[in-house]
Amino acid sequence: MSKQILHSHFGGSGDPTFLNPVFPESGTLEFLKSKSAGKKIYQSYAHSGITPYGEGWMWDDYNDYYQPELTSFPMYGNLLLVKKDSTGLTGIPENLMARAVKSNSVKFVTRNPDYNLFQLPELIDTIAAFEQEIPYKNAESVNHEILEGLLNTTIYITNQPIPVDAKTFYSLPVDTVYRRMMQISDNMLAEHLLLVSGMAMSDTISSSFSIKQTMNKSMGNFSQKPKWVDGSGLSRYNMMTPQSITELLKSMYGTYSEERLFSILSAGGVNGTIQGLYKSINKPYIFAKSGTLSGAYNLSGFLIAKSGRKLIFSFMNNNFNIPTSRIRKEVERVLNMVREMY
Repeated sequence: MSKQILHSHFGGSGDPTFLNPVFPESGTLEFLKSKSAGKKIYQSYAHSGITPYGEGWMWDDYNDYYQPELTSFPMYGNLLLVKKDSTGLTGIPENLMARAVKSNSVKFVTRNPDYNLFQLPELIDTIAAFEQEIPYKNAESVNHEILEGLLNTTIYITNQPIPVDAKTFYSLPVDTVYRRMMQISDNMLAEHLLLVSGMAMSDTISSSFSIKQTMNKSMGNFSQKPKWVDGSGLSRYNMMTPQSITELLKSMYGTYSEERLFSILSAGGVNGTIQGLYKSINKPYIFAKSGTLSGAYNLSGFLIAKSGRKLIFSFMNNNFNIPTSRIRKEVERVLNMVREMY
């Protein structure tokens, strides 16, 4: 009698939390191990309609932590983490760190533009503490290879769609991810959550589908319709106005509880990208999201005036040629004036 071979099929949804060092373990790896033991494993890419970079991204930012590749099955945030502390020099994922060489021609970790060869600064041996994140190339295939090692099995690639009766494994509470994304301004999370929403609304991991659906359902009646092309704002093709942002915030305020919204956004003087600004001896009075690129600094959110009134605001500062810190301080000055007057 021939031995029956059991099969397991799975596919990614774009979930950015798997083995991401900024999040607690979600149980995903143990779940995959339990489903792969003694079985032939197939990973489907049939639902993935993504390219490694978003539309309008800068090709020469490939070495910068804020622009990791987009994948259907992210691992480790699609970043190599190089860290030096009292325990020594480490790199996660380890198999990529094994491809690193030391060089006296670099002052920080760099990657070859075309493949995963990393150069570490020679002086790293003399530094007590060091930490840097670098995107790795061909992340989809690299993650597949790493996952095979973690599961200790061959994972066969298929373009067969996931069965309609397949069960969904959920990792972390969504607000845990939202807080990290909004307070630290994590581009990787923003991009991949947009991909996840595409899979949730249809059967395709797609930013463009998510954007189209959201524009039609939630922004169709905006007085100034945005042009929206990616999740993080890295693309210069995005075109939005303070008016459209304030209308979005007003809609959100009417949909979700104030407690939830304010807990997700950065709180002035308390956490996130505005921790060093808007300090108060009492409770925080600014809850907002910042956005910074070369020559651009934006801040949008909610302000609690001294009168107790809650105001929605959006600042967009573009095409400046002075230090961003000066722009931040001017925005802070204006918002503090509004707080006093209203």
